[in-house]
Order: sequence, then C-alpha cells, then structure tokens
Amino acid sequence: MLEMLHIPYTHSGPLAQAVSLDKVLTKTVFLAHDIPTPQFQLVKSIEHTLDPSLRFPLIVKPNSEGSSIGIFNENIVYDKLKLLERIKWLLNRFKEPVLVEEYIDGREFTVAILGNKPPKVLPIVEQNFAIFPENMPHIASYEAKWFFEDSLPDARQAYFCPAPISTQLKSRIEVLCMRVFEVLDCKDVVRIDLRVDKKDSIYCLEVNTLPGMLAEENVVSYLPIAARAAGFTYEGLINTILNEAVARYGLVQEKSMYQVLRNYWPQKYLQASR
Repeated sequence: MLEMLHIPYTHSGPLAQAVSLDKVLTKTVFLAHDIPTPQFQLVKSIEHTLDPSLRFPLIVKPNSEGSSIGIFNENIVYDKLKLLERIKWLLNRFKEPVLVEEYIDGREFTVAILGNKPPKVLPIVEQNFAIFPENMPHIASYEAKWFFEDSLPDARQAYFCPAPISTQLKSRIEVLCMRVFEVLDCKDVVRIDLRVDKKDSIYCLEVNTLPGMLAEENVVSYLPIAARAAGFTYEGLINTILNEAVARYGLVQEKSMYQVLRNYWPQKYLQASR
C-alpha cells in the first residue's frame, strides 16, 4: 500500500516481508542459494504422508508465526507417535500448515544486520542455555521467551553478547548472514536466527525482517542488545534505521546524509563505511 501511494518507509519491501513470514518458503529460498538449513517438510493435514528420510529428533512449528508463538517445550519429538500428536495439536490450534524440521542439537545465535551501503553485522548474540532448568529443552521456546526469561532478576543472564565464539566461526556466521540479507533483498535492518551443531556446522533457521525493538535494557530484545554492544544508544538505533531509509530513497544528498549518520553510528562503523 505504501509503495502504491509512493510513501517512503523503513525496513524491507513486501516480497522480503512475505517470504520471511513463511518459514518453509524462506527455507526453500535458502536451499536454492546453497544456504544451509535443517532438512524439513511442510505438513498441511494429519493425513499428510511424512517424509521417511527425516531423522529424529524433530521439531515442529506453525509455519507463519513469530515471537516463538506455537513453539513449545514439548515440540521436540523423538518418535512418530509423539510427532503425529504434536502436528495434530498445532494444526487444530493455529489453523495453518506445520513445519517439521530436523532438530539441530547445539548452540543458538541471532545476528542483526543494520544499514544498506554496505550493511553491517552487529555483535552476535548467543542464547545462554546453561541457565535453563534441567527439564527445559535448549530452544527459544514460548515458555523460555515469555515466562522463564521474564522471571530472571537480570535479563543479561539470558544471553551472551558478543557471543563467545572463535574468530573463524564468527567470520563464517557473518558471511552467511550477509548472504541471506542479499538473497532476500533485505533493507535497513534484519535479524537472522541460526543453530550451530557440535561440529560447528551452521544452519539458518529463519529471518526476521521486522525484529523486535523493546527499549528497556532489562528485557531480552535481541536487536537493541546487539546495537548496545556495538555502541549505539536506543535513540541512535531508531534514527539510524530511519536515516538509512532516507538515504536509500535519495531524499537527501550523500554528503549531508553522512553528517546525519555521524550523529548516531558508532565511529568504528562510520570509518568502515568511508
């Protein structure tokens, strides 16, 4: 609607937004561009024939939800009986197809990318599974995100930022995420979720073209967390997204745009852009 009315806006365009909201479509695009993602199947009804090549454990998710909605602790399944039970429950509850994908046992990261010419990777955030209760699976489930993390006296316990990883793994993650940004034609800001297995193989899970941006420091909101670690204030993050869109639309001259961005981008990022 904004494009038809010729109204400039921030964030990615309608195609990137639509693709990223559909988890299976996103993963199909990944595969077409040799971007690694867990093996998967889309299930539209309980009568759907399950792919026998999928290896347990599996994880099941509603195909078009965000903020971990529909991703519960019991969605990791270890046998066909439990798999069918969870598929049936999700189909009935959410009235949409269900994604079944191989569960990657390992670490979970989220990577924010900010800007356009060139886009820049902010410090990588890692979920801190070490603080999870013994009976809680190591996933960013609905229970973990909306109950467990909210109960922590200090939200910083829930994550590491920058993630404590090797320089080599950091570089591989950044290169892969920049590839995702390019392939989906993302704009201004995006957040990409990944899993890394015990052999350091990286798997892209999904793309958040409208990542959450809660301002409070004592809440777990990954984009502001990464931005703060990079040296941004919250105001600086918001104004940078706005100014990147302004520059993208050519609403101000390049020279004056640099003067505007200088007020918000941390110096190390500005030096890299120049």
